[in-house]
Amino acid sequence: MKLMMTICFGIAPRKKTNKAWHYAAEQFICSAAIAGGTMKLSEGYITQPYKDELLLVAAGPAAAKFRGLARANETAAFLIERLGSETDEAGLVAALRAEYDVDEETARADVRDVLDKLRSIGALDE
Repeated sequence: MKLMMTICFGIAPRKKTNKAWHYAAEQFICSAAIAGGTMKLSEGYITQPYKDELLLVAAGPAAAKFRGLARANETAAFLIERLGSETDEAGLVAALRAEYDVDEETARADVRDVLDKLRSIGALDE
């Protein structure tokens, strides 16, 4: 029996509001260097909203790279949706900061966490 690989993207969301919120980002693997060029979600990876998450699965030839299910929470899903078209790290950081109440350093670290997770399953074309 093969074990299905599950990856959870876990950045805690914090929408901009007048209320004080605590921002907590779970720590994930962040070892790959971030390339300065553009990137987008690889062809063959399908996203599907499910409850308060976004599911990501590989189909067709992409399934040879990743046979599993990736679950993304609201904030990671926000970033993945932006990867539907060409973008770069700076664009993702700016989009995250515009949508959520987060400082530059935290946003950059969180974007890198999500990108590293996507790289690890072959879901990112750079």
